Amino acid sequence: MRVTNGLFGLRFNKKLRRTGKVANERPKTPLIGDSESQMRVHFYIEANPIRANITTLEKLRFFKWSSYRFYAYGIIDGFTRSLTPPQWYIELGKSDNDRQVRYRKLFRNYVQTKIGDPKLFFMKFIGAPAWIALEESRLKVLQREFALRLQQALDFGDPDISQTAPPQ
Repeated sequence: MRVTNGLFGLRFNKKLRRTGKVANERPKTPLIGDSESQMRVHFYIEANPIRANITTLEKLRFFKWSSYRFYAYGIIDGFTRSLTPPQWYIELGKSDNDRQVRYRKLFRNYVQTKIGDPKLFFMKFIGAPAWIALEESRLKVLQREFALRLQQALDFGDPDISQTAPPQ
């Protein structure tokens, strides 16, 4: 991810004849717990061009930078060729056509009922409440262990410890 962001920043700055950082911090990547949550995250991302008023649901099929045309209509081109359907998509139906019809219906319903929770990507974990609670408690344990080890290293004067980042 760091390399990708760095290359993007170099090209962006070169194109606009500017210097400096393009992004202030690296993107946060939440851990997703189950298929339903994976589908919700996928729909949230898929709806970005609609949310940004770049296109409409009716025209999303023709939007070059969207995977919607692959999942909803089976269109394979240079952009969609490398997509591997996730398990939740495979489970939508027995045939490609069944999956595409169901996907279109589910996505239309998603867009019409809510365009997505903007807090979704500020969360560390996305999934069922019980799973989220378990993962948050595991993270707290890791953070406490890290703080303890950091303090021990500082007490013994380990110069390399300052380069270590805590669990996020």
